[in-house]
Amino acid sequence: MGPDIQSERAPWAVKRVAGGGGDGLDVVIESQGIDFVIRVCQPLPVNDHDASKDVDQDYGRHFDEAFRRDDLEECERLLDELGELLVDPCQAFIDQHGLQRRQGVTLDCYVDFPQVHLQLVSQQGAPKVIEFPDPPQPSMHRSFPQELVEEVRAVRKFALSEIRVIDTIVERRLFKVSVAGEMLLCKMARGDELAREMGCLHKISLLDHPTIRAPKLEGVVGWNEENTGVLMTYIEGKYTLDDIPIDIHPQTIRKWIIQIQQTVEALHKNDIKWGDVKPENILIDRNDNAWVLDFGGGWTDGWVSEQLHDTKEGDLEGLNKMISYLDRLGRTAPTNTPPLPAPSEAAFTSTFGTLLPPASYLDTPHGRAAYYTLPPSSSPTSHPNKSKISRVLFIHGVQTPAIGLQPLASALASRFPHAECVLLDLWGHGLSETPVLPHEPSLFHALIEALLTELGWADAHFVGYSFGGSTTASFAAARPERVTSMVLVAPAGLVRAAQFDAAQQKYLSLRDGSAEEEEAARAWILQWLEGGELVVPDDWEERVARGEVVAEAVREWQMREHAGHLASVVGIVRDGGVFDAHGGFVEAVRMGVRCLCVLGERDGLCSVRDLEGVGMRDVVVVKGVGHGVVRERVGEVADSIEGFWGML
Repeated sequence: MGPDIQSERAPWAVKRVAGGGGDGLDVVIESQGIDFVIRVCQPLPVNDHDASKDVDQDYGRHFDEAFRRDDLEECERLLDELGELLVDPCQAFIDQHGLQRRQGVTLDCYVDFPQVHLQLVSQQGAPKVIEFPDPPQPSMHRSFPQELVEEVRAVRKFALSEIRVIDTIVERRLFKVSVAGEMLLCKMARGDELAREMGCLHKISLLDHPTIRAPKLEGVVGWNEENTGVLMTYIEGKYTLDDIPIDIHPQTIRKWIIQIQQTVEALHKNDIKWGDVKPENILIDRNDNAWVLDFGGGWTDGWVSEQLHDTKEGDLEGLNKMISYLDRLGRTAPTNTPPLPAPSEAAFTSTFGTLLPPASYLDTPHGRAAYYTLPPSSSPTSHPNKSKISRVLFIHGVQTPAIGLQPLASALASRFPHAECVLLDLWGHGLSETPVLPHEPSLFHALIEALLTELGWADAHFVGYSFGGSTTASFAAARPERVTSMVLVAPAGLVRAAQFDAAQQKYLSLRDGSAEEEEAARAWILQWLEGGELVVPDDWEERVARGEVVAEAVREWQMREHAGHLASVVGIVRDGGVFDAHGGFVEAVRMGVRCLCVLGERDGLCSVRDLEGVGMRDVVVVKGVGHGVVRERVGEVADSIEGFWGML
C-alpha cells in the first residue's frame, strides 16, 4: 500500500528518460528538489504484481524507435503520454516525500540530492506504484591533506543536521545559518576549493589582523559526510561592487579602494593569496565598509591573466583593474542631473506602426523606461506540456530597441500561448530615457531588477540578443535566482578590446576629451557597430507598411529623434560589457543557470570557440547568416529556443 496523503498537487516534471530496449525504462521526475526514479515497462513481474508491460507493453519500443529516428516531436508526445500515465499513481509518494523535505529546517535538507526509487506495476490491469530501497551509492567524500587536517583540528565541527538554515543565498551552495544561536555564513564546496577556502580563512582567523577585512573561519560542517562546507563570519551586506548604486559619493569609493588595498597588502605579507579578484567578490556592508570574499581558488578571465592565476602578481593585476573600475565610478554625474528625454510613443508609432503593444512605463530613480507586454492568449491547461514557460523577458542589443525583437517574441508567443512575454527598451533606446550616468552593467541590472519587481515576477526565462546577451549573462551571474533559464542570441561581451590599435583603444577609454576627440570617437564607434556607414534601404517605408521591422530605419530615427540615444550607445560600448565581459558568462555557468546560445555562422562578433571558452556547451549555429540572425532567421531561432525550453 502506498501512502495516503490528500493535498494540492505539487508541481513536477519529467526530467530525463534512460534505458529501454527490452531492459525496462527509467523515468526521472523532479519535484520539490527530489528525483523520483520510476522504473516502467519492466519485463519481469515484481513480487505479487504483474509486470508493468501489461499497462502499456508497446511504450518502450515506440520510444526507442522515435529516439533512434531523432523524432523529437514523437518523443515529446510519448513523454506527455507517460506523464499522464504516471501522475495519479505517483502523486501520493511525491506529496509524502515533498512534505518531509519542506518541513526540514536543517542543512541536510538543503544540500543532499535525495532520490526515491519507485516501480510502476499493474494489479489486475490497473497501474500502481510501489517503493523499494535506494540502491547503494558510491561515496563522494574526499579526504583532506594531512597538513590541513592538523591545522583545523581544534576548529569546531558540526553535522549537517546540527545547522539550522535561516536563508538560502545560492541554492545548495551558500546559506545564512544559525549555530547554537550564532548567525554564520555556510559555504558548501568540494575538493581543492574547500581545502583552500578552509585553509585561508583559518589563517585569517589566527592572524586577527586589524586591516584584513575578510571573514574568519568559525567551523566546519559535514567533516565526515558526503557534503562538506565551511562556516564563516556572517557579514550583513547591502550589495557587491559589481552591483553598487551609480550615485555613490566619490569619498565612499575612495574609502573602499583604501580598505581593499590594505586587506590585500596584509594578506600577502602573511603569505595568503586572494585568487579570484573581481568586483563580485567585494561585499559592501551596512556601514559602507568593503570586505574581501571567496578564497576558494577560482579565477575569472578579464580580471586576472590565466598565467598569473593563484599568485600574488595575479592578485595585484586584478586589484589594479578593480581600482580603475572604481575610479571611473567615482566620476559619476551629480544626482540632480535629470535624464535626457525620450521621444513620444505617438512619434514612434506614426513612423513604424503598431507592431508592438501599447507601451507601459516604469519610473525608477535613474529615469523612465518603456516596456511592452504580449499577454497570454490561452490558459496553461490548454497546453500542459508547455505551461512551465510562463514568463519571458526579452533584452535587445545596442542601437535597435525592443521592436527589433518583436518578430522573435511574436513567434515564441504563438508557440507558447500561455506565456506572458515582455520586451524592454533599455536606457537610451526606443521610448526609454537616458540617465546621465556611466552606462555600467549595474545600471542595466538595476533596470531589469526594477522591471521584474514591477511585474511581480520572482524569476523569468530570459532571451538576450547581442549586448542584451552580455547583459543577461552578467545579470544571471549577479542574480541567478531571478533567471530560470537564458537564451543568448549572438551575444556580445566576448570581444577583446586589446585587438584594436592604440587609437581605437583610446576611443574606447576616452574620458573628458575635447569636442573634436569625442566626435571622432563617436564616429568610429558607430562605424564599428554598423560595419561601415549606416545605410537605410530606399524601400523602408513600404516594408514597414507590410509589417516588417527595418532595423536600419529605426536606428537612424533614434539618432534624429532621441536626445540621449547616441550618448547611450557610446556609453554602452565603452562601459556596458560589450568587450572583455567573459567573467559574467563564466560565473553564470558556475551558478548553474541553464543556457542555450544561438549564433549565425558568419557572425564576426562571437564564435562557438568563444562561447566554449567561457563554459557554454549548448550552442546552435544557423548556417549562412551573420550577426543579424535574430531577425533574418526568426523561424530557425524560434525552433532552437522551443527545443531548449522543451527540455527544461
